[in-house]
Amino acid sequence: MAVSEVRRLRPDVVLMDVRMPEMNGLDAARVILSAGFDPPVRVLMLTTFDVDDYVYEALSIGASGFMLKDAPRRNSSVRCGWSRTARRFSRRPSPAD
Repeated sequence: MAVSEVRRLRPDVVLMDVRMPEMNGLDAARVILSAGFDPPVRVLMLTTFDVDDYVYEALSIGASGFMLKDAPRRNSSVRCGWSRTARRFSRRPSPAD
């Protein structure tokens, strides 16, 4: 369902949970990121599982970031990292990017 919704809606950014009912989020992200959308769809992975293998796999398939759902909001590094990510995703990349 996630993949078909991305094909239908063509969002700029997808927030993808690692664990989903029909297809896991890593497999769905792999399909989305290899689909060749123009402009490309960015995928930010979310999870409650602090597992290095998930982070490594997500980033190796081309996800733009990985964030724990339970990361404290007051943690400045999380807030700063999110701000940088949000700014980067707030504009479409130019052909030179």
